[in-house]
Amino acid sequence: MGEHASESAGDALVAQILAGDETGLAMELWAEVSRGYPVERIAPLLKSDLESAVKEGIWLAAELRARSRTLLGDIAPLLSHASPSVRGYAVEAIAGAATIDDSEILARAAERITDAHTGVRAEAVRLLASQPEEQLASAQQQMRDSAIGSWVARLLRDVRTGDAASVRLRLGSKDRTERLFALATLMRIMQGRPETVLIDITDADTEVQRLARSYVRDSPRKHDVDPT
Repeated sequence: MGEHASESAGDALVAQILAGDETGLAMELWAEVSRGYPVERIAPLLKSDLESAVKEGIWLAAELRARSRTLLGDIAPLLSHASPSVRGYAVEAIAGAATIDDSEILARAAERITDAHTGVRAEAVRLLASQPEEQLASAQQQMRDSAIGSWVARLLRDVRTGDAASVRLRLGSKDRTERLFALATLMRIMQGRPETVLIDITDADTEVQRLARSYVRDSPRKHDVDPT
């Protein structure tokens, strides 16, 4: 009975959003998913011609993380959406849901590190910093942009060697993509010690400094981690 009620309520919310309701119903829809509403039923939001509906749907997909994996086929096209907000949430959603079997989609998301919008680039940096090594290596083989593929390969090599000092030198590069890859590499090397990413970044550009501080701020502190 409760499951059917949740499906009915969820369908009604999806219909309202598709009709143009912009009162922030995605939070209510998230609650319905938590009660058992099938994640697949939010797919129409991702396919909608209405930007407000797409924004609600992709935000929800990003929040659902691994539970939204069944939606990856509908999320991937949004990486080229006209809205930077949609593109950014699409990268975040893919980062949270993709597995090693989704390497092509993961590659498309990583390639957004060259996006025209700083917020989308930021999500791509976080993706590169957080994906398991084998998933990132698999995605590297699927890169359409050979230059990005080469940078991913270098990131993986640098993380294995752990030479943070040489990576830091690239934070001051004249090439924006090189700077962002250097930051993603440092984030991987310094996992567990996020505050050390901020060492010697005063000469880096504003974007790198902002992303580094955001990473440190959002990283769980040791005392925040559940020891169990």
